[in-house]
Amino acid sequence: MPRLGVNGRMAAYGSLSVLAAGLLTAGGALTLEDPAQAAASAGGHHTCVLTPDGEARCWGTNTSGQVGDGTTTSRTTPVPVRTSSAFTDIATGSWHTCALSTGGKAYCWGGNGHGQLGNGATTSTSTPVPVQTSLAFTSISANGDTTCALTRGGKAYCWGRNDYGQVGKGTVTERESIPVPVSTTGVAGGAFASVSVGGYHTCGFSTGRRAYCWGSRAFGQTGAAATSSDLSREPAPVAVDVTRDLPDGTTSAIALSGVVAGRFHTCALSTGGAALCWGFNGHGQIGNGEAGTSPIPEPLVNPIPASLIVPAPVAVSTAGALAGVRLTGISPGYRHTCARSAAGRTYCWGDNEDGKLGNATSGDSPKPVAVSTADALAGVTLTNVSAGYWHTCAEAAAPWRVYCWGNNGSGRIGDGQTTSRTSPVLVLTVRPPDPPAEVTAVPGPNSATITWSAGPAAATEGVMRYVVTANPGGASCESSDPASQTCTITGLQEGTEYTFTVVVVTEGGASTPSGPSNRVLPYGPQEAAPAGPPDPPTNIIATPGPGVNEVTVSWTPGALNRGRFQRSTVTATPGGRSCVSTLETVHSCVVTGLVQTRPASRASQQTLPEQLRRTGTTFGPTAPTRLTNLTQATRAYTAARSTAYTFTVVTTTDLGESAVSAASAPVLPKYAPDTPTAVTTVPGDRLAKVSWKQPANLGTGTLKYYLACAFPQDAEDDGSCSPSADVPRLPAAPHCTSRGTECTIPNLHNGTIYRVKAFAVTSDGVSQPSQWSNLVTPGNPEAGSTPPKGDGLLLVTSSGEEITAPVTAGGVIRLMGRGFAPNTPVKIYIYSAPELLRGVVSDARGGFDLELRLGVEFAGDHTLAALGCGPEGDLFTLVSPITVLSPRAVVIPAHALQSPDASVPVTAITIAVTAAGALLLLGLIYSTTVRRRRAKAVPVAEPVRTSSSTPGA
Repeated sequence: MPRLGVNGRMAAYGSLSVLAAGLLTAGGALTLEDPAQAAASAGGHHTCVLTPDGEARCWGTNTSGQVGDGTTTSRTTPVPVRTSSAFTDIATGSWHTCALSTGGKAYCWGGNGHGQLGNGATTSTSTPVPVQTSLAFTSISANGDTTCALTRGGKAYCWGRNDYGQVGKGTVTERESIPVPVSTTGVAGGAFASVSVGGYHTCGFSTGRRAYCWGSRAFGQTGAAATSSDLSREPAPVAVDVTRDLPDGTTSAIALSGVVAGRFHTCALSTGGAALCWGFNGHGQIGNGEAGTSPIPEPLVNPIPASLIVPAPVAVSTAGALAGVRLTGISPGYRHTCARSAAGRTYCWGDNEDGKLGNATSGDSPKPVAVSTADALAGVTLTNVSAGYWHTCAEAAAPWRVYCWGNNGSGRIGDGQTTSRTSPVLVLTVRPPDPPAEVTAVPGPNSATITWSAGPAAATEGVMRYVVTANPGGASCESSDPASQTCTITGLQEGTEYTFTVVVVTEGGASTPSGPSNRVLPYGPQEAAPAGPPDPPTNIIATPGPGVNEVTVSWTPGALNRGRFQRSTVTATPGGRSCVSTLETVHSCVVTGLVQTRPASRASQQTLPEQLRRTGTTFGPTAPTRLTNLTQATRAYTAARSTAYTFTVVTTTDLGESAVSAASAPVLPKYAPDTPTAVTTVPGDRLAKVSWKQPANLGTGTLKYYLACAFPQDAEDDGSCSPSADVPRLPAAPHCTSRGTECTIPNLHNGTIYRVKAFAVTSDGVSQPSQWSNLVTPGNPEAGSTPPKGDGLLLVTSSGEEITAPVTAGGVIRLMGRGFAPNTPVKIYIYSAPELLRGVVSDARGGFDLELRLGVEFAGDHTLAALGCGPEGDLFTLVSPITVLSPRAVVIPAHALQSPDASVPVTAITIAVTAAGALLLLGLIYSTTVRRRRAKAVPVAEPVRTSSSTPGA
């Protein structure tokens, strides 16, 4: 179920793990473990597991499709989830399951009545569906009907049931069917290191090392002092009170390493390895030695006896089984709790119906008891434990195994039965390992020595032996040392050509045979064999790629002269970059990290002249050449100012090192383009116009396109806009592409603050992302829209003075404003159409000063408005009412003189405008300086541009 991750992936119904190498997961979990390990999750009525290679398997109740095999048939043994994705994290709720792919994308399946699948719907599904978000997550947690996940930057997002505020957004709603951010107001560190979903509440551990909970507090499970008149709900994070009174009258706070939410109670571990729990204690699940027996009311409507509630953290009893034990993991379930020690032992306490405490009895215990190690767990070191609703599961590594015990209804234990178990039984173990790879043979006198590397799924801790077999003949040798991946077969016939295969045998079984080795001819014991350093390689060929700043080098090997091959080393000139092949049968490798260098030629050290851009004439060490287009010219210029590389190869055996080979022909690596600069954005209606300066150097490739992507101001750059030069990929973020230096990003949300970054993409590579652009807030007025309420006042003057006398028809008025973000676009509108009059860019102080003329067509009452971006990226508006009379009279309506704020004096001034025509202008001048009033205090009508409006420059 919920998961709290710090350094690993444990996602459990209620578990917090601090050390070890396994990753068992269930309703709530914190882990500080190796993220390469598998994970298992004991949920409400079913169980799920990730195998070491990321395959998801589930079993148990499947009435809502939570097993994920495309059916609603309950399963008593593990079945694969119907998906092609490999997962890194998995979490089970009451009737649903969620997991993260290797790229951090979230998928869910099962019951969806409260939107807990996060796909914007409320329909259940029996196969994984993607969560509706472009965010990449690092951990996921589920419990009840709610799901939460955490981004790499520590932002927590939740979705699903929210009738008690358990999604943490600050308000109570029936459901949230897509992810919403958890409030971090008042959260130490401003971000979370882990998040854990409980039954009706959620908890998180902040980067400031403080525990916070939110949601239902009916059982004291949030562990915080009362801060609300509605004590049953807390829709935003509040700090858990872990202070203690000291004998000297002072207080001290317990240092925690994490917090995890169970169904109706919560637990945490201190940095010293002690357990603390709080919340409902009707069955002794708090573990302090006290307990009552009371059913838990659902839905949560009946008052709970105070004697059964522990509203603040208390220490779990260390008398008896936990005496002298340092805990490194904890998992609160429904009516019981389990924990794991640094030594890999497991302890449980609370309700023991159907044997969920695992101590071979069925009696409740308000104090910790040790899980039985008499049978299945004999000699097994557990790496994680997960307490579900009615059962418990644990995980071991080396080899990886999963054990479960407790209630076995609908086969939730997974052993093929439906009989409850009071002590652990083995459910899953590792599959047979992958075969060894890179098998190499070296001939000897009537013998051959074979070496190999372990297969990707052959953990050395589980290896029992390697077996090598010769073909033909079947002669063999064995290596029982997991660290020694070599052995010698004797008794081979001279003159017979042999190949060899290797099988690895582990506790999980034997692998299939490896691929065959190279062919060798053993020689006779009396044969005079020349011995000495190998001959140098020949036929050195270098080709650009496969990636940028890389060159692939291949060669023909020289004779080894009876030596045992060790490596071939390629070296680049200039610079000395190198690559190594350690396999005798592989005669190529890739030199990486090659940089663009310049020759000593004076001409080639110049910058690309303007003449090249105008005429297409380039230059180099030889005479100038007429080129047909700028792309061709740029490529020729790049080659002219770059030094090509040559490569040599040396082979090493146990008898010495060869001479250096002849050099390859010169080759120019692929170079990526430089980064676009000066990225600037101008807002529009649900769009942003982006411009940039093209890079001075496009590298060795031809330009394919530029890509610009928009991100909300507080969103992370999660890599969703990284283009590919080889396989075009449509970014998840709003974007646009262009072969020029500008494009328009559509489908933005008016009123949302965005920032933009750009890439250059050529046939040979992709540039680094540009610096962020200025902040931009899309939104323009639309026809018939009412003037906005200003955040401040727009100052209108004529000829440098406040307008107090008639001016010439068509005369100039001057507008001045202040309070915008520095160096950002500002648009001036007149509201009758509305019509865009002018676009300007604010100065370094966030102000502007411009002059414009109003024609006869604007006769009448209007509002002038300046719209732009505020200092914090929000929409900021200055307004001034104005009356334009024709031909010669001006009247100022009394209501037009009313200031938006009674504290701001208003001066009415009559304007007469005479010049080329008979236009009379009346303006309203506010005598005070421009004052900003936030839109949050006074809502501002969001203006939207019509299709006939044209944004200002």
